[in-house]
Amino acid sequence: MYVFNGRMATFRGALRACQELGVECLVHERGATLDRIGLTANTMPHDIFWVQQEILRHWDASDEDENTKCEIGRSFYQRKRDKQVFNWKVYTENQEPNRLPLGLDVGKPVYSIFTSSEYERFALPQYYRYLLHDSQLEGIRDLVGILKDHRFDGTLCVRLHPNSHDEQPNLLEALQRAVQEDFVLIIPADSPVDSYALLDVSDKVLTFGSTMAMEAAYWGKPSVSFATNPYQNLDAIYYPADRQDAVRLIVEPLAAKGGLDCLKYGYFYSTFGRKLRYSEVRDGSSLTFKGHVIREAYVYRRYHKLLKRFRRWMRLPQEE
Repeated sequence: MYVFNGRMATFRGALRACQELGVECLVHERGATLDRIGLTANTMPHDIFWVQQEILRHWDASDEDENTKCEIGRSFYQRKRDKQVFNWKVYTENQEPNRLPLGLDVGKPVYSIFTSSEYERFALPQYYRYLLHDSQLEGIRDLVGILKDHRFDGTLCVRLHPNSHDEQPNLLEALQRAVQEDFVLIIPADSPVDSYALLDVSDKVLTFGSTMAMEAAYWGKPSVSFATNPYQNLDAIYYPADRQDAVRLIVEPLAAKGGLDCLKYGYFYSTFGRKLRYSEVRDGSSLTFKGHVIREAYVYRRYHKLLKRFRRWMRLPQEE
């Protein structure tokens, strides 16, 4: 059986049925680039344990020489900074290059927290877990308390993930209520502040599963993650073993790790998946199949017709 994505409720049910019955299930998703498709056997592509193994297997199994693989790995990080499209939308496209938060004093220590979008993690609790906390909000509040107890003389910037704009009203309000220290600067998801400019002036980067953890490590910043993630078995990031260790990682000076494992990650997310044979993806909303253009609008019209029929059958209120 072939199913899409595996994370969403309808497809998850099909995947779980295959797993229960011993039927091979190939889960398809976008590959590393628009011209590739990813296939994951008998688990979803969000399975971080599968990804952890696949990053290493993909590197070792490649026919390309190591210099080429390293160059592709480096290009991944530069393309991210340059806002180039990989396989989906660019979340930083509305940020102004080199723009920093107004009044940020870069003459003093700058620590930055880059958050993740919560709804994606809630859908995958068996894979994505916080190491010491029950939520990002609790984690951020704890990190602020640690810095306050150790008389932190700098700025802690909390950059909300650009893809969390739909979550922002609740998350932003909760953060503003829970964190009211003068040294904390909260940057909303839709802020034009440049995440990479903020990264460049940061002395330490703290994350809860964001891919910015690996980007920070590559660009020479000490990077600490407080959540499980697909790159956890790569030696590029610090992970606290317990709260005492977390205090040490936050308070004490750290050396950036970086190194070859960053390039393995970049190489995987530049090249995984198989090349499309009959389709050409033009952008995130249209593609061709054997030369015929298939537009997203057509798919959505069909979807909404089916949805209306389903709602009538279920005797649910109709929506526009």
